[in-house]
Amino acid sequence: MVASDSPSKAQEFNKNRNISQPKNLTHLQEQKPGWSQWKTWKNFPHDQIQLGFSNSDYGSMMDLEYKCFNQVGSENDEKKYQTYWYRIAEQKEPSKYLKIEVGCLQNNQFTATSIVNGLFINYNSSSSSNIQFCLIKSS
Repeated sequence: MVASDSPSKAQEFNKNRNISQPKNLTHLQEQKPGWSQWKTWKNFPHDQIQLGFSNSDYGSMMDLEYKCFNQVGSENDEKKYQTYWYRIAEQKEPSKYLKIEVGCLQNNQFTATSIVNGLFINYNSSSSSNIQFCLIKSS
């Protein structure tokens, strides 16, 4: 099997996480070709994917938080688990980098979204486990 024929790490990750979708998404935020389905933030694998490793990504996440809650700070942490959703862009080649869209869902509509970069933690380009998601937990 050629590497490009193999499911990417992001595709396997998305397939293995069977999580219900938000209802009544606005037309622009429905399933988009090249992206996974939306998943709840409380199930984001923070122990396996690092977000916001650049100043631009960090700033984008802060902007998203402010647009969602009109403030930025640790007092929003619990609210994020109730309102944030994410989806991952499909990859053509295995890579340690990901594009992740994070959205704030309020009243069944996304009030703000941001696309940031993600980095697989402990990525090993020579390991086949990077392509198959054996180590990523399914919720």
